[in-house]
Amino acid sequence: YSDEYNSYMHPVNDSDLNYHRTKNDFGSARLKQAFYIETAKFVESTTAYLQGEHHLQYETFDFSAFDPQSRTYKTEQFLSVTFCEGVGVNQNPLFDFISVNATKGEILTIDTDSLPQDELLNRKCFVLPLGNNKFKVGSTYVWHTNNVQITEEGRQQILQNLSYITDQNVGVVQQVAGVRPTTFDRRPIMGSHPSYGQIFIFNGLGSKGYMLSPLLGKEMVDHILDQKDLHAEVKIERLLKSI
Repeated sequence: YSDEYNSYMHPVNDSDLNYHRTKNDFGSARLKQAFYIETAKFVESTTAYLQGEHHLQYETFDFSAFDPQSRTYKTEQFLSVTFCEGVGVNQNPLFDFISVNATKGEILTIDTDSLPQDELLNRKCFVLPLGNNKFKVGSTYVWHTNNVQITEEGRQQILQNLSYITDQNVGVVQQVAGVRPTTFDRRPIMGSHPSYGQIFIFNGLGSKGYMLSPLLGKEMVDHILDQKDLHAEVKIERLLKSI
């Protein structure tokens, strides 16, 4: 333990080492400033705001109607264009040298009165209290698939991981699946197209996208508008040697 982590971690004390509200075979630690995003509400409210400001339009992008040289789409010309497509970039002819993997994950919502409702737990899986004895538990990782069907294998894997936290029986209320856009080196892909300087990509944020996007989004805007340099770890240039 170091003082530089004071803002984020509590010193381990006897109550952590002897934590008794769940299984605790090896002791535990306590983090500060933990949070989570209510993703459905966030997307709904953000969508409503952008539509209210007339900044959002839903349609399938037609690459045959786009001229990358002039950045003209149909009849409208743009100063710059940024593609934020997740795994959809694999069908983007402008970035066909980019590989973004589809990494499937499944999550359960469970019902139990055997877990604390005022703490987020993490051991082999995360356990997020939702109130009224409901908890979100996950997640699984299945690489290279766009399939978002729930599976019995995913359900059993999550319940097996949960057994490291509690031996009590739980009821499964809901099971959902989704796909994360991931990269070979677990780093985002950001920057401009090698041939079209004002066409950009912002992708590959993976399972930490909600945590990374505020900072990286600002840095992407600064890069586009003010030509500020990006971090080497996220630059698209690290992939260009394979073209």
